[in-house]
Amino acid sequence: MDPILTDDGMVSIQRYSEAYYRDFLAYGVAVRGRDFVTMVRGWDRSYDRVTRFFARPEHAPLVWAGDNRRDWVGLDDALETMFRSAAAGYVAVGSDIGGYLDRDDRNLMQLVPFDVVNFARWTAVSALSPFMQLHGRGNLTPWTTPTQADETVARYRYWAQLHHALVPYLFANAQEAYAMATPVSLVRPVSTDGNSWAGDYRYLLGDSILVAPILDATGRRDVALPIGRWFDWWDLGRDPHPGETTLSNVDSTDLLRIPVYLREGSIIPLRVDHPVINFGRPGSALTLLVIPRAMSPTRFRLHEGAAPAEITATVMNSGVDVTLPRSTTGYVVGVRVASVPTGANAGSRALPTVANRAALDAATEGWFYEPARKLAWLRVAGDAGSVRVALTP
Repeated sequence: MDPILTDDGMVSIQRYSEAYYRDFLAYGVAVRGRDFVTMVRGWDRSYDRVTRFFARPEHAPLVWAGDNRRDWVGLDDALETMFRSAAAGYVAVGSDIGGYLDRDDRNLMQLVPFDVVNFARWTAVSALSPFMQLHGRGNLTPWTTPTQADETVARYRYWAQLHHALVPYLFANAQEAYAMATPVSLVRPVSTDGNSWAGDYRYLLGDSILVAPILDATGRRDVALPIGRWFDWWDLGRDPHPGETTLSNVDSTDLLRIPVYLREGSIIPLRVDHPVINFGRPGSALTLLVIPRAMSPTRFRLHEGAAPAEITATVMNSGVDVTLPRSTTGYVVGVRVASVPTGANAGSRALPTVANRAALDAATEGWFYEPARKLAWLRVAGDAGSVRVALTP
């Protein structure tokens, strides 16, 4: 790479780039505080530039895979950039929704037409990444797409609201990652072999959510499941799929959906601000989705207050116990249990049974069972300490 003239004399572009991002982040934190972040290129090879990392991981709080074509080639490039950056230890990675360029980055004379199907698939991947961003050469937005604008807005609304709801989950995972001696990315490629990523690109978002991007116009793909047991996000009432097996020809022809699975043993905190994600009425109470594991307790370190607090879920012969940190706003807890509970308790209090979700949303405390997703839903005050879903032994 060509050197550049600085006050220190001639230095390489790499050295200059790393120093630039280091100093800019330090300046921003000094002026704006510890929550200041910069958006940095991680690993990149666009425009026929020499492939490189632009900043060190500790100076790149948010890695942006940008200047990708707005088609399947671009989605593949964005995922490769995200995966290579994640494998190098960059904690938060993501890309422009639908790609930035309406031209090929290596042949600017070649126009790349807008593809509403590709945009839908990319929206889902972005929502299930640490950050999602609308940004493009033509400043295209879901409500100004040349085709299917209403349908695109509806799909975008779902994914944007789900991404927002996942902020407590993503933030907690990020805090835990940065506490490690060697931080790990929130996007974790299932395969550690970079030669096997293309045409697959399965990844874990944090510890609990498996994402299998749709990479072409067919809307179908095979999904090889990692070790464990996995619940279908779109059909939580279905029995879990065993790990280390492959689901063949998974149907995601519905443009809203891509294959998403939750690991057995997950606790996922959600901040619900819109009913479109189907997790109840927006409110101040934190929502917890609990997928308990029979063989051992489940734990999650929540980073909502001044200090982290642990949530645990333990399967007992007569039910599921969930311990909760003290809260001023209370909780809505959804516990996945295969059979209809016989009751529910918050600490020493027996919770009243309510008829349905609407009644639960209107109640101060209560519980009901949602058979379609096999979720026992509890609303409890913030001083509950623990809740129990009672089952027939």
